[in-house]
Amino acid sequence: MVLSSNGGVLAAARSALDEGVAGSLSSGLHHAKADRGDGFCTSNGLVVAARTLLDEGVVRSVLVLDLDAHCGGGTARLGDRDPRIWHADVSVHVLAERERLVFDWCRRRRLPVAFVLAGG
Repeated sequence: MVLSSNGGVLAAARSALDEGVAGSLSSGLHHAKADRGDGFCTSNGLVVAARTLLDEGVVRSVLVLDLDAHCGGGTARLGDRDPRIWHADVSVHVLAERERLVFDWCRRRRLPVAFVLAGG
């Protein structure tokens, strides 16, 4: 699972370089730290993909833009060790605005809303 998940993130990064936009159905596993898994994340696929492309010389720097509902602290910690990896966590203020827009839109249309708080 870990190899497939990290491979999916790396494949998406490679495809994005060729196509402009790409995604992976796997999780980035962004909570994993250098010495251990964390938050149900076993290894940090975001940093694995970033370092692979950097080490291959395909890119000079990588920005990980974390839009999760909570900070993926593993990516921030691992990125701090490599000046080529930038990490921006914009979770709290941006997501609050997104949620307000979505719920207001649904309320105006009298649409029912069901949601979950996790998605990995």
